[in-house]
Amino acid sequence: MDILSSLRDWFEPLLEEADLICVGINGRVLLDFQRRWVYAWSEEEWDYRFFIDLALIEYCIMHHAEDWVNEIFPSCRFEAQRKGPYNEFIFSFFQCLSPERIRYAENYYKR
Repeated sequence: MDILSSLRDWFEPLLEEADLICVGINGRVLLDFQRRWVYAWSEEEWDYRFFIDLALIEYCIMHHAEDWVNEIFPSCRFEAQRKGPYNEFIFSFFQCLSPERIRYAENYYKR
């Protein structure tokens, strides 16, 4: 499975719609929320990062899991690092991995 292409095709259209979420994150989660890109990491600085087993990522891609917060994170089968405070917008993005969900979250933040 080409994980990079799969995530790019899935996430970049969502990032385009996620104006308030991207501004709220305003950094790299080893996905670039500033430029709204998904690309291979080349040792750039990051603000937040997750180490998730590739098998879990492949599972989520194959099953088009729209809520990674409840699909992956409760299992504690990942590691995370951050520079700075907790950022709820990161978890909002990973809970909203469909156009309908991202629009719902954006409307929530607009209110």
